[in-house]
Amino acid sequence: MNHYFKEIFPGDWRKLEFVEPNSIVREHILKDPSALFFGGPDWRNVSSDLARISPTHREHFVLCLFMAVITDQCLHAHFPAVFPAWQSATRFPKFGWSGFGIHNENPLKIISAAEASGQLDIGHAQALIPAFIELFKAQIDAFFQSRDLNIRPVDFFRAVVADDAFAQTSGTLLPQIKAALDDSVTHDAQPQ
Repeated sequence: MNHYFKEIFPGDWRKLEFVEPNSIVREHILKDPSALFFGGPDWRNVSSDLARISPTHREHFVLCLFMAVITDQCLHAHFPAVFPAWQSATRFPKFGWSGFGIHNENPLKIISAAEASGQLDIGHAQALIPAFIELFKAQIDAFFQSRDLNIRPVDFFRAVVADDAFAQTSGTLLPQIKAALDDSVTHDAQPQ
């Protein structure tokens, strides 16, 4: 999982279908002239996006894409003072769309739409969840430490699992991911 994230994912996410928001959204709302969106409502182009990813990497891709988007949205919503550091470090595209304003899609739809598309090997994705959780924890810890941010990773993950957006967990993968994150938060919060 770590090798895929560091070596292959940066090229794979660039294969997504992107939409550039209008200049008003880019310059005045997002204040980011390079802002891009992918996915649209309910990740309507999930099948065409996933078709661009090697079948041997799709499960890795979906989990890493979920990690990037949920981190982006959690930092924006729950740790706004930290968000500019994240945004300048990653320049990751937004999951959603724009019209008269911006519409961020629920990050859980990355997992649910990919699962519903029939393009994932669910058993393989389930087997990757423990490695995914370890990668997610390591990446958050490294980011917070490298920026000397005064946030404990456990507080970040508490915000992720407590967010109302994580309340709906349909399908096979989302309940398992949420349970693994819940277990991780509980374990990491206990005094050592």
